[in-house]
This record gives sequence, structure tokens and C-alpha cells, in this order.
Amino acid sequence: MAVEGLLWGSGKGLDPYVALHGGLVYLEGSELLRRHDNGKPVRVVGTLTLRHIRKVPPDVQGYEYDFDAFIIKPDEARILDRVTWPWVEDLGRSSKQ
Repeated sequence: MAVEGLLWGSGKGLDPYVALHGGLVYLEGSELLRRHDNGKPVRVVGTLTLRHIRKVPPDVQGYEYDFDAFIIKPDEARILDRVTWPWVEDLGRSSKQ
């Protein structure tokens, strides 16, 4: 799968993430992009999964509610001049269908 959007991260929680049209995709193994790349358009190619995130106990800092999050494990990532497709793209689908 490929994701294009704006990179953002603060170093907490599920950061960093790619903001795209209508949602967020979190990056797992974020060494490919650095924090000073925040706000730059990026393209990330890798394996996309849906993960259920559980809330933490009341006395622990973290998420106050359960939620599902899309997470991509990047095989490649690069800074773009501009985003051309601000949605998730299935690279495995044949264009001759």
C-alpha cells in the first residue's frame, strides 16, 4: 500500500503519522523520517494494518478510550514536492481490471 499526505509527530503515543484526506495513518518503525520533516508532504509504501488500541487505566497517562487505528510498516518513505493522491493506494491491484 502507498500513503501520501503530510507528516506529523510529537514523539508521543502512536507518532509519527501521515495526515491524509479524511484520516490519519500511523507509522510503525519511524526511523525513515525525522521529526524535522514535520509538515512536509511524504509518500510511504509498506504493509497497512488495522490495529485496535485499548484505553489505559485512569491513573496512567495515555488514551482515554478504545479506538481502531490504521498503521503502516514502511518499506520506503520519501519527502515529496507535493502530494498527488491524498488517499491510501493499493499498489497490488492490477490496472487492467
